[in-house]
Amino acid sequence: MRGDCYLGEEKRQQGMLEGRDMKTIFVTFLLSLLAGSLHVHADVVNSDSNGLSLLNRIDYSPSLTTSGQPTEGELALIASAGFDRIIFLAFTNHPKAVAHEDDIVRDQGLQFIHIPVEWESPSQADFAAFAAIMHTFGSGKTLVHCEVNFRASVFGFL
Repeated sequence: MRGDCYLGEEKRQQGMLEGRDMKTIFVTFLLSLLAGSLHVHADVVNSDSNGLSLLNRIDYSPSLTTSGQPTEGELALIASAGFDRIIFLAFTNHPKAVAHEDDIVRDQGLQFIHIPVEWESPSQADFAAFAAIMHTFGSGKTLVHCEVNFRASVFGFL
């Protein structure tokens, strides 16, 4: 009898998981983990062969890089480093924000996309907007950044 109860519970849980989109569960888990790790990081500046130094830089592929907030000087080097667009995933009022980042980037002839993602509560809608934008790009090199590369690296990974 006990085995039957266990099997019934297992089937019920399996049905619950099948009813949910596993990617949604995974995204929610990673974003929650990310939000909980705010105080456990070290800032590392990584340079490329073009002399562009970016905070906590991760090169996922030749066309996708994530990082923390570039400085004004680093933003001025983005085009010469081969980037075609920047996606900014933080709010403009964070301590490391660069005033008029959008203008600096657009003045170089690059695309600038801003998706403000709340640090304490990133949402599935935030990721869906990011994924939709990433799917619209053909070729080209994209830099995705936030304040310290927590949100950007999770979105980039997913």
